[in-house]
Amino acid sequence: MPSSQGAKSAFHRQRGFTLIELMVTLAVMAIVAGISLSASGWIDAHRLRVETQALQQRLEGLRQLSTSTRRSWQLCPVTASGIAGCGDDWLAGYQWDLADGNANRLSGRHEVEGVELRRSSSSAIVFPSAPWQLHTSMTSFTLCNHSGSNKVIVNDAGRIRVEYGNSAGCVVAPEP
Repeated sequence: MPSSQGAKSAFHRQRGFTLIELMVTLAVMAIVAGISLSASGWIDAHRLRVETQALQQRLEGLRQLSTSTRRSWQLCPVTASGIAGCGDDWLAGYQWDLADGNANRLSGRHEVEGVELRRSSSSAIVFPSAPWQLHTSMTSFTLCNHSGSNKVIVNDAGRIRVEYGNSAGCVVAPEP
């Protein structure tokens, strides 16, 4: 039978963590930090890709709607909630409607998330109803975040193309 004196001295002998325990803890913390940093970059890249595709699809959809409904459609910066018309800042996102503002349930808005959306002009892009007319003047959008940037270009015939990795005109504010 062990004496209570031996058990008591063993209990008092270990007062802190061993060097190996501290090293294992630091290694686990370093691995978790590395994973979170790489996931952050992946999330930024994913957001940029998703927002670029959403803008490209919306522009192509409006071009097709203008031809199929034989009415002019527009894409413009969002306004404050509940206010009709176009805003003047693309950073918040975009909205779409008939050019005369009468689309009802086909109109909508998209607030961009995780990217900065810029366009050289704050005015609306209008896709006229007649397919033989020039759709819009050539314009481009720049989408930026910390993972990179993309450019969505609309030519004067209304054709849309994307340049991935184009950083012209891209200035991203530092993360808080």
